[in-house]
Amino acid sequence: MDQDRLFNLVAAFSTAVNDKLDAEFAATGRHGGAGPAAFATLYATPGLSIDRLARTLRLSSSGAVRLVDRLSADGLAERRAGATARDVSVWLTASGEGAARDVLASRARSIAALLDGMNERELQQLGRLVERALGTRKLERDEAETICRLCDISACAPDDCPVELAVER
Repeated sequence: MDQDRLFNLVAAFSTAVNDKLDAEFAATGRHGGAGPAAFATLYATPGLSIDRLARTLRLSSSGAVRLVDRLSADGLAERRAGATARDVSVWLTASGEGAARDVLASRARSIAALLDGMNERELQQLGRLVERALGTRKLERDEAETICRLCDISACAPDDCPVELAVER
């Protein structure tokens, strides 16, 4: 397969995944835009600082504050004292954890629908190829956290996650 065709196929698949996720998340009504990634990220890393949440979600500091304001107003998250007097950490409430589980279930449905026509051997092969692609270059911590912002952390052990293993130490 020539490189141009490969790039088109990868881009088309990435677009299909993104579009399917966007549609599924919109159907849940759980804070569009960065909301689904905020739920998944805060579920995976309770007590994250607003600054780190902003970096992970690629939001400005003020954008992250507004997102946390909306989540808090809806009873889905709460602010708590952070590690220092200036830091504020964000925690999901029980309702927010439910929303996070909904986001992860939506993500799973979206991906399953796109891979539905593949047999088990093909799925295993795809898994190995994606693992390889994710682990082929060294990543900074912030970039890795951004890549994994919609991950179900229970599915990858840190010592077996290709993204985590690619972080430069």
